[in-house]
Amino acid sequence: MIGLSFPPARAAPLVMALLVATSPGRAQQGGDATPMVVTTDTKAYCITLAHELAHDSAAGESVPADVQDLRDDGRALCENGHVRSGISRLRRALMVLRARKASVAGTPHARPSEPPP
Repeated sequence: MIGLSFPPARAAPLVMALLVATSPGRAQQGGDATPMVVTTDTKAYCITLAHELAHDSAAGESVPADVQDLRDDGRALCENGHVRSGISRLRRALMVLRARKASVAGTPHARPSEPPP
């Protein structure tokens, strides 16, 4: 081994401790109270996004045609095994729907990189 002065069997816990100590999630513990959500490209996540989209659009309002198209495409892609593409379309549908709701409510959706007006 290259310069290790302890047995390899003892290296695993040390490596794990270093990874945990330097992980990006640790930096959020300082002042951000929002927990980090880890997602994966799975069919279950597709279903979660579809439910979230249904909840956001269930307010009795008509859903814009472009959001409907993205939603329908996303669901179909997920059901046919194209999970990443399906998730992408479902996320985009959510973003468009939420941005439109925010602009209708009088709170324009600003990008984080843009300074407030």
